[in-house]
Amino acid sequence: MAENNNNSTNYVEPEEFNEFKDAEWSPLDEPVNDKPYASSGIAVTEEEMKAPIGEPKFGAPPLRKPTPEGGTSDKKPEGKPKQEPFNKDFSNLSKKDAEVSAEHSAKMLLNGYEWLHNMANQFIPISEKKLNRLQADGEIDLNAMIPYEYGKEMRAGDFFMQYNQQVSQVFVVSDEFKEEFVPLCTKVLAKRGIGMTDEQRLAYMVGQDIATKAIMGFQIKKGQKNMIDSIKENTEAMRTLQKEMEAVNMQKQQQQQQEQAHREKKESSPLTIVKRGRPAKGSYRTK
Repeated sequence: MAENNNNSTNYVEPEEFNEFKDAEWSPLDEPVNDKPYASSGIAVTEEEMKAPIGEPKFGAPPLRKPTPEGGTSDKKPEGKPKQEPFNKDFSNLSKKDAEVSAEHSAKMLLNGYEWLHNMANQFIPISEKKLNRLQADGEIDLNAMIPYEYGKEMRAGDFFMQYNQQVSQVFVVSDEFKEEFVPLCTKVLAKRGIGMTDEQRLAYMVGQDIATKAIMGFQIKKGQKNMIDSIKENTEAMRTLQKEMEAVNMQKQQQQQQEQAHREKKESSPLTIVKRGRPAKGSYRTK
């Protein structure tokens, strides 16, 4: 071993051994320290170890929605629930039949809309019965002349007749409205699941026909009642006029009978003869 000055470095050479110490020691003789994370925890038999491994199956990972706390949720997203059709029988129809059914429903709604317009047109005109009643009460005179243009006149009855004809068609559903209403209403009804099946459409047609004829029958009966009432009023007026004429004729007959009796009485009375001459004594001239 060599020694140097203060700034020199000392080197020590290792000792060399020709023989190994403890040559009989082996690391495999130490006990094995099994860690819990090193074992799978699955008991497998020898037969299972020799069996072939099956093919793995992979599935789509579940979607995780972020939660308000910042984590994720494993719940599956809930889609918008499918709206059930309004008509239960509508769900059993195909797409084409559903559109046809919705179109029939749209036309039915259009017919009802037009019916409301027709009913409104019937309430606007002034009824003839009301005019006749006002004339009978003496409030109006249908024969009175009404000026309608400069220098022109017409009867009140004719004026009301022309007025009723003009206002009877005020509310009308235009063709342009019908063309736009039917396809748009068909789409809305098909989307909502509203429509009529063949059975329901047949029932609607029969019901519509019965309702139309019932309204016509009601109007006919109403017209008959108005006609009978008018005839009754005219008959009562004629009877009243006839009674007045009979009373006038009776009064004239009585007056004629009185005049004739007076003449007969006058003709049958004796004549008084007056003699003219000198007044007798004791008359007023001598007094």
